[in-house]
Amino acid sequence: MNKFKLQYILEGTLNDEKIKKIRCKHGIAGYGVYMALLEMLYETPDCSLEYDLDLLVFDLRANKKLIKNVIEDFGLFIIKEGIFYSVEVSSKVEKA
Repeated sequence: MNKFKLQYILEGTLNDEKIKKIRCKHGIAGYGVYMALLEMLYETPDCSLEYDLDLLVFDLRANKKLIKNVIEDFGLFIIKEGIFYSVEVSSKVEKA
């Protein structure tokens, strides 16, 4: 993985308004889940993952409700036809 590209994708996320809402509701655990999901998306060829909560719970060792909430409730991911992705990650990967 190109660390420069990943750093570019993650740059500025801590102070993003949507991320502040995650941190307000879930604390640093929510932020951690979000960042882990971004890294997982970045590592796939098409920047998308199957939306399988049980598999994500296993991979992240995090609470199912927390993961579901981070993916579905903050407008950070798009869920479509059993997969999810981040428009921001996809667009930044294309630019990098």
